[in-house]
Amino acid sequence: MMAELSDGFVALPGAFGTLEEIIEKHWTWAQLGFGRNPAGRPGTPTRLPHQTLIQFLVHAEAEAFLRKQHRSMLLVDTDPARLLSRFANYEPPDIPKWRD
Repeated sequence: MMAELSDGFVALPGAFGTLEEIIEKHWTWAQLGFGRNPAGRPGTPTRLPHQTLIQFLVHAEAEAFLRKQHRSMLLVDTDPARLLSRFANYEPPDIPKWRD
């Protein structure tokens, strides 16, 4: 119900549950065609959020576990207002499933 009623998801600092939720809700569901809402992570001017996660996703793309279009779906910004503006202008990529 939360996913059905939401316009997007912002991941604040958390533990493994937060990481699991953003991966499942955002990438897994988007790849399966269940949701097309934006997801993002605010940061600070000196530290980009989830930098290690982003590096992992770049590696997963290089190893063909993830498409570039899916990797780029996580919106990350150091300015919360700009992040929300990007949410408002978000257009989910039209990506065919890996396979039918």
